[in-house]
Amino acid sequence: MRFLLFNILLCLLALAACGEQNQTVAVVSPNKQLEFKVVSQADAELSLQILRDEQFVWQLEALQLNFVEHRSMQHFEILKVQSLSHSHMLQHKNYAELFVVLKEFEHSRIAHLRVRAFDSAVAFRYEFPTQSSLVDFSLDLANQTLPSVDDVSLPDKLELTHYPQYPSIVSPWFIYQL
Repeated sequence: MRFLLFNILLCLLALAACGEQNQTVAVVSPNKQLEFKVVSQADAELSLQILRDEQFVWQLEALQLNFVEHRSMQHFEILKVQSLSHSHMLQHKNYAELFVVLKEFEHSRIAHLRVRAFDSAVAFRYEFPTQSSLVDFSLDLANQTLPSVDDVSLPDKLELTHYPQYPSIVSPWFIYQL
């Protein structure tokens, strides 16, 4: 009897520990100076972080994508992570790329996060694959603090553009530059 109670207690502790674990995916610049992290909390909230020489320079806690025409996306599960390194021949810059597929819990909508870490900059954007629950929408970023582009703040509302060559709607690149 005692053995059974002890095993049940161990299983409950193991389940509680698994439920509280955070998942972190990251991409690091080729020179290892810049890092972009996506941290998934146990409550399905996502945080985005940029680190320079292992020190935080920017953080967005509890990522929430607010749409003008649709309900917001705020609790996510990381479905897929793909990490790539590229030699960009046209600009002679090397970068590492992270592609994260996110699924919203409440409405099962999909969003992609694409991040590129260069030696002197980190750029990221949101991509929304074609889906029936998101058609002709605007992304409202009024409540989010985003990194600046050449010391110019980004607008509060982004009209997202559909590019015929891509099966998705994409935001502009958000850039943190050294």
